[in-house]
Amino acid sequence: MQRISFVKDTCVNVTGKLPSGLVELFTDIDKHAEASAIEYLVVGAMARDLVLVHGFGSNIERGTRDVDFGINVASWDEFGALIDSLLQAGYQQDKRKVHRLTCEDEEGRAWEIDIIPFGKIADESNNIHWLPDQGFEMKIHGFMEAVEHALDVQISEEPAIVIPVASPVGTCLLKLVSWLDREVELRAKDATDFSYLVQSYPKIPEIFNSLYEDDYMETQEWDEFRASSMKLGKDVAMIASRETTEFLKEELFNRPARTEQFVRDMHGHDEKDLEQCAGWFETFAEAFLEGGPPVNLPGMKAENPITLFQGKVIKNAGHGVLAFVHSTSTSSAWSCSRLPDKSRLLNAIYGVPLPLKPGVTVSGVLRQSHVPGWAAWRLSGPFQES
Repeated sequence: MQRISFVKDTCVNVTGKLPSGLVELFTDIDKHAEASAIEYLVVGAMARDLVLVHGFGSNIERGTRDVDFGINVASWDEFGALIDSLLQAGYQQDKRKVHRLTCEDEEGRAWEIDIIPFGKIADESNNIHWLPDQGFEMKIHGFMEAVEHALDVQISEEPAIVIPVASPVGTCLLKLVSWLDREVELRAKDATDFSYLVQSYPKIPEIFNSLYEDDYMETQEWDEFRASSMKLGKDVAMIASRETTEFLKEELFNRPARTEQFVRDMHGHDEKDLEQCAGWFETFAEAFLEGGPPVNLPGMKAENPITLFQGKVIKNAGHGVLAFVHSTSTSSAWSCSRLPDKSRLLNAIYGVPLPLKPGVTVSGVLRQSHVPGWAAWRLSGPFQES
């Protein structure tokens, strides 16, 4: 696969910005992986921080002592050989999780290390089955794409040490898969990391410039984070394999309950507005799924290239979501005009600015949504009320 570069220089220099113990840890893992002829990369929260925080000055959201690595191996024997070499070097293995090691650096700081195998070790469904009894299954979609499009991060100049780290694009892909695979009580941080990536992606100068030069900002009405969501969605789509794309479509984007929960997990307990999170996710999903331009609804005049919508608000559900019901029954008190089908249909139309009250007639540009569950249709401005 041809490597896709999202920044002009795929080497990020963070020399002098990391704790000495972390540099020691990376140097040691790199040495053992090279000795075993194993391809690896840094993933997870540490990859996020190495690139966006230390590399491009994004604000740190939460510090971490956890260091996650993905290793490309063909068998459990290869995985075991690397683990054994690290144990012989003084690392300690968790009693319950074969992939988890711990160590202390020279200053007494503890580090927790997870080593995740991927590659030919996986079964035909791209899952691995953890030893010793292989009863625990883990999905590893996205790891191959992440390693193929990793960034080189220089952590030391004397001696010169460069390690492979998942790019923000690769990290985003892995976070989506991880959210689907992780226990419910643990997966919220994957969604909040997705939100962080959306907000921090423009910190990379080439990405920031692309938002303006490639019309992302204009398309998203000069909303930087919506533009970032669109750019990130397109970039993730560029590296995702067909298998990973189909997996995410089937398991996330085409599952209304899951898309809604993902957005709620993005929102978490911080100050981000739920409406805003829904907008970011919808914009990302439409870009990832290569959503098309505005659609013309049946019954509209052919000369009208953009579908105009006019309908009466019957329910304000909050968070910018308005509900309309179209029914063939003339006795229905809930009605709206110019929806594509005359059957009884409940529609949540996202994107209308608050506050709007029941009884208000709203008009705007109607675009078909590609994210089931959040909106059958998305209404974008300019808006008029009457």
